[in-house]
Amino acid sequence: MPAVAAKTTGQPGRVWLVVLTSLTTVFLVWCLDALFEFLPHRSPGIDIYGNRTLLHRVGTFAAAKSSDAAPVPGGASSGGKLSGSSGTFDGSGGTLNSSAAARYDNMTRCGVRIRRCRNDWLHEYSRLHADIAAGRAPPRWLVSVAVEAGLADRLTGMVTQLWLAVLSRRAIAALTYGDLPGFGAACDAPHFDWLQPPPGLPPDAVDPLKYTYRGVRGYGGDRSYPPTVNGSEYHPLYMINAGDLKWMETTNLSRLPEKRPETPYVISSSNRGRSYAIANNPYHKATFAERGVPPDDAFMCGFFWLCWPNAAVQAYYQQFWEPLSDRAALKIGLQIRTGDGVFRGEAVSDAAKAAALARGASYFECAQGVEDLHKLPGQRVIWFINSDSVVLRIAAKEKYGDKVLTDTALKMVHPDCKGQNPGACGQSSMDASFQHSLGSMITFALVDYHVVTVDSGFGRLGSYMSGRWGNDYELRPGEKCDPKAPLPKSTTNNYFAGVRKRA
Repeated sequence: MPAVAAKTTGQPGRVWLVVLTSLTTVFLVWCLDALFEFLPHRSPGIDIYGNRTLLHRVGTFAAAKSSDAAPVPGGASSGGKLSGSSGTFDGSGGTLNSSAAARYDNMTRCGVRIRRCRNDWLHEYSRLHADIAAGRAPPRWLVSVAVEAGLADRLTGMVTQLWLAVLSRRAIAALTYGDLPGFGAACDAPHFDWLQPPPGLPPDAVDPLKYTYRGVRGYGGDRSYPPTVNGSEYHPLYMINAGDLKWMETTNLSRLPEKRPETPYVISSSNRGRSYAIANNPYHKATFAERGVPPDDAFMCGFFWLCWPNAAVQAYYQQFWEPLSDRAALKIGLQIRTGDGVFRGEAVSDAAKAAALARGASYFECAQGVEDLHKLPGQRVIWFINSDSVVLRIAAKEKYGDKVLTDTALKMVHPDCKGQNPGACGQSSMDASFQHSLGSMITFALVDYHVVTVDSGFGRLGSYMSGRWGNDYELRPGEKCDPKAPLPKSTTNNYFAGVRKRA
């Protein structure tokens, strides 16, 4: 009997041990599952604000009703009501909800600190923006004047201007003119309305900020305001092709402009990016860190504060987002810039395709090296090829077959139509150019590794949107890459089109 009694007494202890072991196992699986969602090389979508705001279970994204959906790029854009497992965005400026928010909370409870943009700063700025726009607060605006350039140049300038506006407590707004497409062609404004300028801006306060001024493209003379502009009300900040923006790294940007920070309107134009430098500025680095926006994420966070791809972009690019949502696949992106000459037309011939493959050979070799290094046995591999040249895209698909994901039909149009393709300056064509530029850039963000052209910002901005680190390879035609030595964001960031060019 004593032996039996001892056995009976010990049974509850073993039961509790089994229960405790099971709970511990569940907890660890819970943590690891959450961690897997946010691994830099394997996350299936773009994570911001701790939520999966784009392409979480991307294959389920669709327009809620066909009547709400915008047409395929090429026609007029429309906001629409979009619905999917990442939540619903109704175009009203409300916050975007996601089931991934729970996973973010899980990771926090598991003791893992995620480098993601947080909501609190965004919400504070959204309220400030709304108060200024509604006249509940004194006018304090930073107006971004459109640049005669492609999306990468305009976008890197726009995000930099956003951070200047946030730090100086100004409402940001975009101003477009002439044939240049507005950001509204491809973006919905999910948090605050920045797509229209404040009313009543005098033309004389805007014209000196345009790239073409006094009838001269790239005018290099005096751009100071004429006497017709009240200098106490307006301050110009011209940064197009600016070679020295070091001041953004060393100046207290909460006082902008430095000598007259009380000026109601700062009118600015920029095709240069300093998001990384601003977040690393000694005056503001602690603020960015406390707000959950490290320098590596400054462009990504700023972009998604501003832009949610509209229904037109989603309708077309779903065909590429669907395969790239495969979490098990190894996804490598190649951005191969061949030059603006392709916007004036390309002949698709065997000779042209051979020349295109020769030009892109070093990029393909680099991608193959990355694949050989990281591919697991039996793993599916996808190369997403993003290029301004449709001939190169066609040739790559023909040579490398099913593992290549690319658009072999699209002929890109440059949004600076007068400078690049004068016959394509209609509004529908210009809107489509922005939709395709943004759509392909976001698609490029969905891969695990990025092989990009040195002298181009287009691929880098897609990489910066991805929320991944240590996955960039930059090269020129003919150069080699070391698959074991990707470049950090701090090296690839910060100069022409948001990048630092190598010598």
